[in-house]
Amino acid sequence: MSHSVSADEADQPDPADLTRPQTFIWVQGGGSETKADGKTRTGIGRISGGLSGQFSETSQYLGLLEQEFDKKGTANTRGRLFTTFDTGNSLVSKMGFSIDYIRHAKKKDTTTALGVIGKVETPWEWVSIYPNIAAVETETKKGPKGDKVKSRGYQFTMFTSLYLNEKGMYSMIAPEYAKLKDVTIKKVEVSLGAPITEDAKTWWDVKLTYRKNEGKKKLAGIKSDGTELLFGVSHYF
Repeated sequence: MSHSVSADEADQPDPADLTRPQTFIWVQGGGSETKADGKTRTGIGRISGGLSGQFSETSQYLGLLEQEFDKKGTANTRGRLFTTFDTGNSLVSKMGFSIDYIRHAKKKDTTTALGVIGKVETPWEWVSIYPNIAAVETETKKGPKGDKVKSRGYQFTMFTSLYLNEKGMYSMIAPEYAKLKDVTIKKVEVSLGAPITEDAKTWWDVKLTYRKNEGKKKLAGIKSDGTELLFGVSHYF
């Protein structure tokens, strides 16, 4: 199977290409289960919007705003600035740089990340790999007094996009490992998506995530693991 791209297809949205900024709106809903001191299940939702543009024919940008919800109301709010450029290299054809800021509406926990991502070409046209590494800083409240714990480290994610047919259906697998001073995070995401409309402007997707957190030093004794299942619909402009 191949995934050759014609001139017309090049203008179509491609959610599996993580180095291609696109203007979009995305609505997701589902549920999560977390095991910490006990087992917690909750419904969750997420609304995301991105506005893209270009500095030149070989350099693009994206501004993104995302809001999560749970049964108690608003949860994480995320903002992102992202820029990509063509490298002219046959192995790593694109590079991107990003800054992310996440803040929880109730807990006031924050995460800041500065990242770099590359698009690695493979011998198979239906497979693309996107290694992503980021410097991360988190600020978490601990204990009844709400003492703040600031922790710094790195995060590495290996995104692999698999194109499953000529219409654009894709699967994405993304194992992630983050090592910070006071916490270690392991996460795996598996997603599937495909266009709904003939012009490939509207897509459906489903994403399953497993995450495990293990505190150390100032956060020693804090452990949790959980799963999340989300169903989404997105539209590209």
